[in-house]
Amino acid sequence: MNVSAAPNEIMITGKIKSVSTEDDKTTVTLEVTKADSLFGPCFAEQGQAISCFTYNSSKTLEKNDMITAKAEYIGGPDRGVYQLLEIE
Repeated sequence: MNVSAAPNEIMITGKIKSVSTEDDKTTVTLEVTKADSLFGPCFAEQGQAISCFTYNSSKTLEKNDMITAKAEYIGGPDRGVYQLLEIE
């Protein structure tokens, strides 16, 4: 049985460990330094490396950048990814 994560949104801060772009999708691995729930559960923890993606980012993302963003966890209990919704 597949179980999707409950609706959620967090404000997350972290350091980009890797970044790649293909067409309009940018994928990053982010080392979390801070994560706060805006609503719903918060699935990210300080010190955790998480997989994230965003589409058509107006901000250039580079390795070792520190970013803060609104994000939504998409997935289930075994694995998932974070969609970066608004990158500051």
